[in-house]
Amino acid sequence: MNLQGDHQSIGSVLSGLNDEFKEQEVAEKAKELGLGYINLTKISINMDFLSLVTKQESKSASLIPYFGVGRKIRLAITNLQNPNIKLIIDRLKEQEYEVAISLCSDESMAHAQQSYTSDLHFEKKEIIADDSQKAESLDQEIELIRQIPQKIGNLKGEEALNLLHIEVLKLKASDVHFEPQKNKTLKVRARIDGVLIEFFTLDQDKAVDMVRTVKHLAKLKLNIDYLPQDGKYTFDATDRAVDVRVSTLPVKNGESIVMRFLDSKKSILNVDDLGFSVKAYADFKKSLASTNGIILSTGPTGSGKTTTLHSALSYINTPDKKIVTVEDPVEFQIPGIVQCEINADKGLTFASGLRSILRQDPNVVMIGEIRDQETAETAI
Repeated sequence: MNLQGDHQSIGSVLSGLNDEFKEQEVAEKAKELGLGYINLTKISINMDFLSLVTKQESKSASLIPYFGVGRKIRLAITNLQNPNIKLIIDRLKEQEYEVAISLCSDESMAHAQQSYTSDLHFEKKEIIADDSQKAESLDQEIELIRQIPQKIGNLKGEEALNLLHIEVLKLKASDVHFEPQKNKTLKVRARIDGVLIEFFTLDQDKAVDMVRTVKHLAKLKLNIDYLPQDGKYTFDATDRAVDVRVSTLPVKNGESIVMRFLDSKKSILNVDDLGFSVKAYADFKKSLASTNGIILSTGPTGSGKTTTLHSALSYINTPDKKIVTVEDPVEFQIPGIVQCEINADKGLTFASGLRSILRQDPNVVMIGEIRDQETAETAI
């Protein structure tokens, strides 16, 4: 009998149980205080939001930013009574951040604070300066877009739509949303850096004109407004052609339309620039180096799934590999990679395309979307 080994095993189990009890106590305390609870050992910290609080501030307040979307951020704390917390929150609110608080354990906080690096304070200053300049430019562009309803008074449908195209393109929006309202008007919003921003509302006449123009360009049936339709069209920007994928959905007040901009000028990011936390980055690079297995990129609209996948493909794209993709549509063309575009009208679906791809002797296969059971089963 290996007594030393048994003692070590029992010690590990007891230590694990003790950690669980501590986390449970903190979760119950958070509930009593009406706060959220978070175990920071279970998540990856986004460095962009981590940079809002310096390492010294994090230590003194026992506080850390662990999640955010746009100007909304979540802070984890260990002690609500710490006076330094209010100072940090007040500063963030002055910078127009919406702040929510979650409670975490001391052990959880110590684990998360390891994400800080020695030169993060320098990085923080650069990031905040860049974000400030970007925010100012963004606000100016949005203000110009909000003046569009006045500018398109006498413009025809396609001219008015093209004006919207050009302005939205400046903001690097991924999607434009047309949402019908009760009074037959049309709310126009766009997704920028993953966040939906409202632009303006078109009156009834312009709303009808704009919807018909989009459907006409996308070769959708104008008299069909009771079934979903998908199509695409291309418009000419100043220095390039931009593809737009169109999806319509019948809703209570009319048709909801989403236009996805597929801008060929958008460069594929280097894997190093994707914004992973240190641990997630190491795990991702390790997975990419593996000779078998599957990597799933998941998340909400605009979160960077396609960007991540194509960055990964570029990273592993070497002459000794046969890489084949099946996409709908092909958003980024990568030299040296065989890319197959879905055409459901002619019977080429993700499932059928994937079956054919497997006979192409690939080293790596990339599937743009897993929409059904057959595709999921074939992929796995």
